[in-house]
Amino acid sequence: MSKLDERQKTERAIIGCMLLEDKPIDIFIGMGGDETWFSGQQTRRVIREIVSRYSNNKVVGSLEVERNTDSDSLWVEGCIDIAVTPAHVEHYITVLKGYAALDRARSMADSLKALAGSTDPESYAEVMSWIDNETQRIQFPDRQETKSLSEGAAEWVEEMTKPESHQRLLDWPLESITRTIGRLDSEVVWLCSMPSQGKTSLATQWLKVLAGQGLIASLASLETPMNKMYQRLIAQNAPMNTFNLRQGRFTKDELEKARAAAKQLSPNMRISHVGRMTLDRLLSWARAEHRAGSQMLIIDNTRWIKVPRADSRVGEVAEISTRIKEIRDELMIPVVMLHHSRLDAHGKEDASWSSDIRRDTDIMLFLRKNEELSGVVSPYGAPRLCSELYVEKNRDGDSAVGVMMEFNKKHLLFHEWV
Repeated sequence: MSKLDERQKTERAIIGCMLLEDKPIDIFIGMGGDETWFSGQQTRRVIREIVSRYSNNKVVGSLEVERNTDSDSLWVEGCIDIAVTPAHVEHYITVLKGYAALDRARSMADSLKALAGSTDPESYAEVMSWIDNETQRIQFPDRQETKSLSEGAAEWVEEMTKPESHQRLLDWPLESITRTIGRLDSEVVWLCSMPSQGKTSLATQWLKVLAGQGLIASLASLETPMNKMYQRLIAQNAPMNTFNLRQGRFTKDELEKARAAAKQLSPNMRISHVGRMTLDRLLSWARAEHRAGSQMLIIDNTRWIKVPRADSRVGEVAEISTRIKEIRDELMIPVVMLHHSRLDAHGKEDASWSSDIRRDTDIMLFLRKNEELSGVVSPYGAPRLCSELYVEKNRDGDSAVGVMMEFNKKHLLFHEWV
């Protein structure tokens, strides 16, 4: 018997098991089964009908399947004869999954051959990113065990109250932010602001705080080159004003302070200047950082992400928002997007192209200057700059609240507002 005949036999045996009992349908769904695993139009129609009827609490029987799929009664009875016993269904599904996996691999190989043949050597990075993303796309989901609501909820309570679960949560750069928003687990965060409000400084300070706790976090700098990033890191780590270093009129003490700050930078702070790049390459970077141990990703900022398939900026942001949520679901770590805000016709600050962002994000924040509190003279005689981190959306916590911080622009550091 040919390989094709063996596959048809396997497909029909699965259908036969489902017509004998309901439990094989649960097993098929739990193993991630899909009608696309089946090779023939008739078997696809039948499996679609069975799963649809079962999902809608309708009777799954031979007569109903025959009538609604225009299947011959002898063909349906043949499926039951091939099945032998429903107890074998998991084996049949595993074999079919293997056939489907090989189909996907062959399709990917054909597409890769065509892509490589039409791409110039200078664009090889795009091909490598395509391979990374396509490999993830053709993967099959892990088997999901069916549990009752009561069992699942009870397990969630136990899992969330374990000390090791709390150790997995991540703090924000300041204790006041953590207290207001809550520690992070695997949220998508969009941090929006007008230019020069300190988004990048807050991000690098965040990496520094997490590194001090022994945690690894990664930042993709699409905008700021590394020489500028080094200045920020040294200014924060010393802390010091690096203006004199840049101007070449530094003192010996300033030089030694900068050198010491550079040496003390933690390897847990993973910062890469990746420049303007496509969304697919950015997601490939995210997976690579996660494989390297990163527990949080920060992307600075969205205006430099290219989406070749989109026909407008609105379409680009919609695709970015959707795919970022997908990579969060895949990696199960927090992803923080730095994004520009804008003023609408009424002078109200809003995130640029925000409709899709608001739908997908877990937390939406605005970083802005608090005009009312800024300018107050500190005990040291210098005017203070008050920055407000406003929580517009927080899926699992309070919203419409603000956290006041003092921003030291010389050291590029945020401090608690006291």
